[in-house]
Amino acid sequence: MLAQNENIFSLELKKARKRGPTQVNQSLRDGLEVLLELAKWQRPVGSREVARVLDWDHARVHRFLTTLADNGFAEKTSDRKYIAGPGLMVLATMGLHNSRVFRCALPFLQELEMRTEQPVSLGVRWRRYVSYLFHGDVTDNLNAAIVPGNLYPAERSSIGLALLARLHDDEIRNIYSNPKKHKDSIDINALMERIHRARRQGYAVHAQYESVAVPLDETSETGLCLIGLNEEMLRAKVDFYVQELHRTARKIEQHLKRA
Repeated sequence: MLAQNENIFSLELKKARKRGPTQVNQSLRDGLEVLLELAKWQRPVGSREVARVLDWDHARVHRFLTTLADNGFAEKTSDRKYIAGPGLMVLATMGLHNSRVFRCALPFLQELEMRTEQPVSLGVRWRRYVSYLFHGDVTDNLNAAIVPGNLYPAERSSIGLALLARLHDDEIRNIYSNPKKHKDSIDINALMERIHRARRQGYAVHAQYESVAVPLDETSETGLCLIGLNEEMLRAKVDFYVQELHRTARKIEQHLKRA
């Protein structure tokens, strides 16, 4: 089974992955960067603070935020700061509602939870973060398991580690190359060791957070995870948990192809 899992990662590593189209609209890309940065904040944020995080010219960031506010994707508060606007909320809601993975995965997550008797997670990696779509007891408490889209550091998540392991080392180092944009410092060498281990195994374990995860398939940035696994459980049954995760991932993938 481990050899099969290694093949999944090897296939991904051998692909010549091209990032982005040959012609990029830089203004659109920069505007999206500002929009994404605004969406990360849970409190009003000023244009100078966004400029410092992005390491951009303040006047340029201010123009982007003003444009976003004019189009309803941001709102300006009374103290001249910015929060997410109704346009951004509608965009997020439509994206989640129309997500094929979100709609297709639930019954298979419930099956996985029943077979393993463990809570489950479904998460998506974006750059150095993971956003959880489901996290918890899907069968008995679905509302609690549907998670708001807060971002969680990928290096602290077994899903994040499993998905980072599919990337080339240079890509991973590039993701973590700008410390100005992030408050926390990362020991990149220690992180690479953990990622290499996940790559060799075909799955990722995060002992501190008691979880084990696999990618949903060879190309997507979505991962499946079992949580609430103590050290003894991981040591005794990790092969069983990984087998069940891969079985569920294949079922979801097959259902997506038919949908």
